[in-house]
Amino acid sequence: DAGLPTYLQMNHNLEWLQDVRVRQAFVHAIDRNTIMETIRGGAGRVSNTMFPAEWTHPDTLNTYEYNPELAAQLLADAGWDSSRQIDFIYYYTDQVSLDTITAIQAYLAAVGVNIVPRLLDPAAINQVYNDGTFEMGYFANGQGLDPSLGALTARCTCWPNTA
Repeated sequence: DAGLPTYLQMNHNLEWLQDVRVRQAFVHAIDRNTIMETIRGGAGRVSNTMFPAEWTHPDTLNTYEYNPELAAQLLADAGWDSSRQIDFIYYYTDQVSLDTITAIQAYLAAVGVNIVPRLLDPAAINQVYNDGTFEMGYFANGQGLDPSLGALTARCTCWPNTA
């Protein structure tokens, strides 16, 4: 509720991320509530949207509950290649973020998804956005509580071929 959502970002321009089942599997594979309770010590909550204010959440919002069996099935149905290594970028160096990334890595590995975390500075992150090599990462958006401030993230045109 502080207006600082953290989130996974994926490059939907990549062929292997265009299958919605893959993206759904990633979210179902991660026990986000346990991460919030343990690593984050109960500070915060899962919002299932870029907009943290609860009043912005529609009643029909899919909450993508933790379900590693469903995640594995979605990946199998999508023909997921478990030998794929995903470049997973981040720029936070605080212990809570590092522990969160480690937990995400373990949850995804349990269903056959191999992320390779890589610390980058903001200039290097902009470079991988601009050259189209960005695959996946862990970020935050300090938009405050006004959802209109998140419009830049929701309508980003920073990648090639993105509308």
